[in-house]
Amino acid sequence: IINYTKYATTDLENWIYLAESKMKSRRARILLFIYPVGEMKKPEEPVRSDYADQVFMSHEVLLNQTDIESILDQVEDWFAGDSCLDTRDIKRNLSDYRSWLENGGDASTMHAVCEETRIVAMGVTKNMRFYEPLEEFQTFLIHELYHAFQQDLEMEGKCRDMREQDERNSNSQWLVEGAAHYFATWLVAEINNNPNYESD
Repeated sequence: IINYTKYATTDLENWIYLAESKMKSRRARILLFIYPVGEMKKPEEPVRSDYADQVFMSHEVLLNQTDIESILDQVEDWFAGDSCLDTRDIKRNLSDYRSWLENGGDASTMHAVCEETRIVAMGVTKNMRFYEPLEEFQTFLIHELYHAFQQDLEMEGKCRDMREQDERNSNSQWLVEGAAHYFATWLVAEINNNPNYESD
């Protein structure tokens, strides 16, 4: 976890380990980097990157350049030694993350860098930090982590094989996103002792 927000890293760890404990297994290596962003730029400006191009919007950058370089250095160190990545892959991924960080991108993504190497990036908006209940942030966090925990949905295994045989067997967006939403809603209810999560 690389945490540049005011959310306590110990809280993040507790929620993440609880989420992981609910999974039958986890094979992926997962790195989370999380950072705050300020007000959205007006007029709206999408952030350019190779992965998730123009998906995230530019916001006021709250990190200084030293913080940005530190995050990128830690991600690069984490990538080092991963046999699925070559130097070109690492540079391309770091270029994307630099673009998000230097433009205040409101990242909300799980990037399956390789079959078992996953990056979760979260640019936390001012609205979420100051005005929304903590449960909204917890749901955001656990939703993205669930994507990192998901195994046989995109890059490997029976589901991929079935999709290649017949596109009608493809895991559509509703399954991937619906599963993450369901898991996050259910787990956040457990964390906060909310017995009435079913209607959510």
